[in-house]
Amino acid sequence: MFISVRKYHNVKSVSEVKRRVEAEFLPELRKNPGFKDYYLIDCASPESGNILTAVSVFDNWDSALASNDAARAFVKKRLADQLPEAAQAVGGEVIVRA
Repeated sequence: MFISVRKYHNVKSVSEVKRRVEAEFLPELRKNPGFKDYYLIDCASPESGNILTAVSVFDNWDSALASNDAARAFVKKRLADQLPEAAQAVGGEVIVRA
């Protein structure tokens, strides 16, 4: 199992990003043959402002990498007005699972 994690800072509207991701991005992401799960996490705090973290789970590394490309393209095309900063992205193979 492979996971990609993308963290977005200074999100303009968490609810608007959520709406667009559910309506537009997830249907495309689910077409990825290695897709397993997707989580969008609201990590906002008074100290740090609006932060969203996206976690994508796949059964192979190529699918995880493809999801990063798809996310980058989607953000550029449909979320640039809501996500003013580039994502911090990490990913890799799950080596322990409980």
